[in-house]
Amino acid sequence: MVGIKQLFNDRIIRIILAEVTELTVVPLVRSRVVKTKISSPPTWLVASMMSEVMGFKLHDNEDKSYWQIHLMFRGFDICLRDWKGWSWSIDIFDSGSTIPDSIYDSLIQKLASACKRYENSILKPMWNHHLQSDDFMIRNTFRKSYGHYWHLRELSEQRVAAANVLKEEQEKDTAESFDNLIAHCFKKASQYSELNSSASILCNAAILFFYASTENIFDIGFSFLNNRKVNYLTFRSMDWAERFKTSLPEFVSQHQKIYDAMYRGLKDQRHQIAHGFGGEESGLFFVPGIGYRPITYTRKKNKVGFPNKDKAASLVDDEIANLHSGIFEVFDSFEKTLRSTPKGHCIMRFADSFLDIPLSLTNGTEMRQLAEDPAEFEHWMQHQEYWLEKAINGER
Repeated sequence: MVGIKQLFNDRIIRIILAEVTELTVVPLVRSRVVKTKISSPPTWLVASMMSEVMGFKLHDNEDKSYWQIHLMFRGFDICLRDWKGWSWSIDIFDSGSTIPDSIYDSLIQKLASACKRYENSILKPMWNHHLQSDDFMIRNTFRKSYGHYWHLRELSEQRVAAANVLKEEQEKDTAESFDNLIAHCFKKASQYSELNSSASILCNAAILFFYASTENIFDIGFSFLNNRKVNYLTFRSMDWAERFKTSLPEFVSQHQKIYDAMYRGLKDQRHQIAHGFGGEESGLFFVPGIGYRPITYTRKKNKVGFPNKDKAASLVDDEIANLHSGIFEVFDSFEKTLRSTPKGHCIMRFADSFLDIPLSLTNGTEMRQLAEDPAEFEHWMQHQEYWLEKAINGER
C-alpha cells in the first residue's frame, strides 16, 4: 500500500512539473542571476524533490554551492543554484535576452506546489516511521543555554559584590551633620536595595538556563546508552528526575548527594521561578494563628499538600542572603564530577560542540564505542568538528 501511494504522489509531482525538463548538455554561455535569495521552498527540499522524484542530476562543481540543477522551462535554459544550504537562485543561460518576471515567478510557484506535495505525502510518513524507531538526530543547544547561564551568573555575582562594597561603605560613613548623614544613608540604602533586586533577578534567570542546559546533557547521555529500555519519545515524556536517572545511571548511583542537591534545587528554586510551586496548581489559604500559606493540588494524585515543607508564599525574595544558598556550588559540583568520569567527560565534550545528537543505535555506534576511550573520542570529535566547520563555510 505504501508503494502504491508513493507511485501516486510521484505521478502528481511529475504532472505539476510537466513543463520542466532536464538539460543533459549545459549551454556554453555564461549564466546570469535573475532571481536570488529564494528561501521558500527551502533549498534542501527543492534539491531532494528534484533528485529523488524527478530524477534530475545534482551538480556540485561550484564554490560555496552544494548543488546546481540544469533544466529547461518554457523555452529558457535555466540553472537552479544553491548557496551554502541557506537559499537558492534562478540563473539563466543566454547571451543577453531578457526573461520576463512571470517566467521565474511561475517556476517558483510550480516548485513550491510540488515540494508541498513531496513533503506532506512522501516525507512526513517516512519521518514518522523514523521517529518511532529513534532513527533521527536532535539539535545540540547546550552551548547556547550554558553560555546564557554563565553570563547571567557572573552578572549576578557582580551585583552581589557591588552590594557588599556599598554595605561596607555605609557602615563606615560619617558626615558633618546628622541631617546629611541621614540623607546619605537613605541614598545608599536605596542603591543597596536596587542591587539586591537586580542580583536576585539575574540569579533566578541563571538558574533557569542551567537547568535548561541539563536537557541536552540528558539527551546526549541517552544517545550513549547501549541498552535502552525505552525509545526517545518515551524518554522525553519522563520528568526531569526520571531522565536524569535513565541517562546518567552511574552518576546517580555513585554520587547520590549531588543528585539529591540538584533535585532539591529543581523543586525549591527552578520550579518556583518558572511555574510556581513545582508546576502544580497552587493557592494561598488561611491557617488560623499563622496567616495565609501556600497549598498545592497535585492533579495526578488528586492530593492537596503544603509545598516544599514550609516555603514562604513569595516566589522571589530579594534578600541578598538567598543568593548564597549554595545553588551555584551545587551546579559546579555536578559539572566537575561529571567531567571527571571517562563517560561523563565524553558526554560533556560532545555537549560543548555544535554537533547534533544522533539517537539511532546505528548512527551512534561509533560514538558509543569511542566513549570508552576519552583520548580516541577527543580525536574523533576534532575530526567531526573539522568537517562541520568546512560544511558551514560551504567548503565541504
